[in-house]
Amino acid sequence: MTTIWTKEELEASVQAYMEMYKKDLANESYVKKNYYSDLSK
Repeated sequence: MTTIWTKEELEASVQAYMEMYKKDLANESYVKKNYYSDLSK
């Protein structure tokens, strides 16, 4: 089954991944599961 994402869902996921990427570059820790959980709300 294919799920079509809304523009808002896509923007939120890109924003979350960019935040995680920046934390990676800065060697800051984060919990990816927390980002996924926030996105699923």
